[in-house]
Amino acid sequence: MTKFSVWHDHKLYKDGELVTYHETRNASAKDIRTPIGIVVHGTFGNPFNIEGSISWNQRVDVRGRGSAHVYIDRDGVVHAMNRLNQVLWHAGTSKWTCKDGKTRKRLNNHFIGIELACAGPLDRISATTFRPKWDTRKRFKIDLKKAEGTVGEAAYPDKPEYNLWLNYTDDQIEALIGVCRALAAYWPTIDECITHHDCSPNRKWDCAPTLDMIALNRAVFDGAGYFDIVRGQASTPTKEPYVASSDVPGITITEAKKIMFDLGFRITDLNSPVVGKTVRASLLELQDDNNLPCTGHFDTATLELLVSGKAIRRPDPELDKLDTNTLRSRGSTTIAAADNDERIAITVPAVFTGVAGVDAIIKGQFFSGLSDMASGITQLTKPFGFEIGPWNLLIGCLVTAFSAIILVRARLRKAKRVADARSGKAPR
Repeated sequence: MTKFSVWHDHKLYKDGELVTYHETRNASAKDIRTPIGIVVHGTFGNPFNIEGSISWNQRVDVRGRGSAHVYIDRDGVVHAMNRLNQVLWHAGTSKWTCKDGKTRKRLNNHFIGIELACAGPLDRISATTFRPKWDTRKRFKIDLKKAEGTVGEAAYPDKPEYNLWLNYTDDQIEALIGVCRALAAYWPTIDECITHHDCSPNRKWDCAPTLDMIALNRAVFDGAGYFDIVRGQASTPTKEPYVASSDVPGITITEAKKIMFDLGFRITDLNSPVVGKTVRASLLELQDDNNLPCTGHFDTATLELLVSGKAIRRPDPELDKLDTNTLRSRGSTTIAAADNDERIAITVPAVFTGVAGVDAIIKGQFFSGLSDMASGITQLTKPFGFEIGPWNLLIGCLVTAFSAIILVRARLRKAKRVADARSGKAPR
């Protein structure tokens, strides 16, 4: 099963390998600070030659220069341009009221763009042949007899004459869903997919009205099956965030979230059973990686997988390069457990060494006891991450040693007075 993911270099990977990348100068120098959505486009070119569309978007000598982050061919092959968080020129003059209620313009600054290989609106030539409306030179035609796809009939209300479209293939739609899920998993702020027509009505008519955007959004963010939704076989989506519960003995939702975090998935609220869109997106990735039904929930099969310890770790070369301190700062439970074992192994002998040092000082072996105390204190602070300089260590040992000597002398004086009182001698 194909698996898409976004890594820390802000590039797209398929099954752990970088997808085919192309560079373009049709881009802004700045980055998308916080991506909040995805705009789905259609290339409106030769649908069987997406490389031509990519090459066009690399040119700087044409009018209306543009670019998008991802390109998906009709066979599901994925190409990408530049970094996914770089501002590319795909939406142009645009405006959209986002889910947070804010109306934003110039969506290039906020949305990631995906291009699907698409012929655009068609004219019928015969019962089985069609030609794109933009092809005024009649350079090529689409022949259904050659198994080049199927044609669907649908239109946007503001352009009823554009009512014939080459349907997107199943491979194309599945790749689109996989890429969108990967983007939403890496950037939890992404919460919707829209078309170019949605944000630029009366100006743009891609990606095509034949693509069911309601089904696409539910497939990406709710884990439902796109084709099940289209056929009316999908269940009602779950509202989020919600408090999940475990039906598998031996594991709670909080523990399950911590296991997923250690496997490299993006998890929020590690100490809470609340499941929001970030956790849902990570669950979809986990289930997809391990060939489980993609429900986006902590169902029985998912919890049993996490308990078994056989879940596939999310591939991330950057995570493999992180040192122990970085993993510790991220709250890794594996590192925390190792730290606890180390503390127990070091603390007990360190305490005994320090006590032996105090005992040596009491017996008059000052320098030997001081050395043991210094060794014990150094060992004791090491597993807790404290750094003690040599002078601070020396001063601490001396203060502790003199305090021990004063305490012992005071107790000896008190014992002497008690003995003198019992023997009838007057105390000094």
